[in-house]
Amino acid sequence: RIGKSSLVRWIASNLILQDVKVLALAMEETPREWFTKVAGNCLGFPVIDNGHLISDDTLESLKTYVEKRLVMASYSGAITPDQLSEVIEYGVRQNDCKVVIFDNITAATCDDREPKGTIDIMLAKMNNLAKQLGIHIMVVSHTKRDNNLKGDEAPGITHAYGSGNIERLSHNVISLGRDVDNDSDKTRVRICKQRATGKHAEVYVNYDKETKTFYEKPQLYPA
Repeated sequence: RIGKSSLVRWIASNLILQDVKVLALAMEETPREWFTKVAGNCLGFPVIDNGHLISDDTLESLKTYVEKRLVMASYSGAITPDQLSEVIEYGVRQNDCKVVIFDNITAATCDDREPKGTIDIMLAKMNNLAKQLGIHIMVVSHTKRDNNLKGDEAPGITHAYGSGNIERLSHNVISLGRDVDNDSDKTRVRICKQRATGKHAEVYVNYDKETKTFYEKPQLYPA
């Protein structure tokens, strides 16, 4: 409800519009759903049920453009740390991807009796892979429920669900807050950890319900 997947898809579309190859592993949506929404972000409005007239040539050209830059890793059900490591390493080496998006680590361990231990191992393996392969890995995680957070107040660094190693091993930790009770279009983005400089900050991004993307975006794919 906060918009974690929407935001990382928006980041993915920004990256591929800059010719950066992205490997995405989506645990709560099908690869087709994830891919279609990223393609819509690049175009500037949804590909499906958009109310716009899109020519077959534009759709085919868009599909080819995105396929060259976005690799969807498919995995059904829970995934073990070793399987996750294999999927990432194979996908990166085969496709020369520079960024990996794992959406999300909470869903990947939902059937685990001891999710904290599994999450710890996953984080350690991804940390090693990032260094070994020279890539960036973005990991999406749910947060602990906190009834003291009001409105669009974003969680703090200690709110990550399942493991304190999210705070310890990550170079950057970013949390999101949105006033879902009032169906707000604004998402508060809070930088809780930034290893390079140690600086913290908060900004807002605005979600456009018609285009299904955020206001701030680079040049769009030429329709």
